Amino acid sequence: MKKRTTTPFLATAAICLATTFTANAAERTLAIRDTIGRDWAEEPIAWSVEFKPDEWPGKTAGEGKALLPAVTRDGRPIPAQAQVLERHADGSVKSAAVRFLIDKLARDRATEIRLDTAKAGPVETQLRVESGDGFRVLANPHTAVKLAASGKADGPILGIRLASGKWTGSNAYATTTAKPVGSNLELLQEGPVHVAARVTTTFDNGRRHAPTVGLWAGSRVIELDEEFDLGPDEKYKFKEFKEDKDELAWEWWGWYGDKDGTQETHPNNWVLDLSGADFQPKAAWW
Repeated sequence: MKKRTTTPFLATAAICLATTFTANAAERTLAIRDTIGRDWAEEPIAWSVEFKPDEWPGKTAGEGKALLPAVTRDGRPIPAQAQVLERHADGSVKSAAVRFLIDKLARDRATEIRLDTAKAGPVETQLRVESGDGFRVLANPHTAVKLAASGKADGPILGIRLASGKWTGSNAYATTTAKPVGSNLELLQEGPVHVAARVTTTFDNGRRHAPTVGLWAGSRVIELDEEFDLGPDEKYKFKEFKEDKDELAWEWWGWYGDKDGTQETHPNNWVLDLSGADFQPKAAWW
């Protein structure tokens, strides 16, 4: 059975999004409004947009390269990018995730976003994708993550750059029922506001572990989304609950042998070497 976990190192509340169509087929508008009475800052937005056949050719420029349509906020150009999710039979874009950042939005205020796929947006960015011998680095001025790209069966994350500028050690698989035999890195998205890559490790039982790592411009948070089906199947089971209260009081999913949610015995743990004086965190969340 496949399992999937998402570890956002920064959680944000929802704000109201409403999409409208304009007279120009290549344009869309999005109204964003605060509905819970708070100020917003550096809020990442992923806007799902649908297109008709031949409305947006959306030709890509290389591995993972995002499309760069023009996006404005209240008439002012802002950096943005689009990831094609699906294409029509003619090759044009059918659906895309348009990503951008809302730097500030005051309490009870609204802002209008306009997308124009017929024009190009700004390309300046503080994000970097660097390649080295057996690795790739996703970086911004605040943090970075080094990913395995050697094809070997090492751990997928080779290190994380801390606020001090120092790097943590790498991780590795500690398995008892299956051994990793190889890996493959894919650059999924590279643009001015967001970069993402996936490292898929295969095991000698034919199964896999595939973490996707993402980083936003200006963010101190590294996103981690995992999908895996390592087995054995009798060990990895969704918990069953008799009522909603019990389910909400526990983790979103659990493991065989963990009867009450207090025994963190499952192998889904990330361990990085943080020993030494160089590791001096300013804050930590659990």
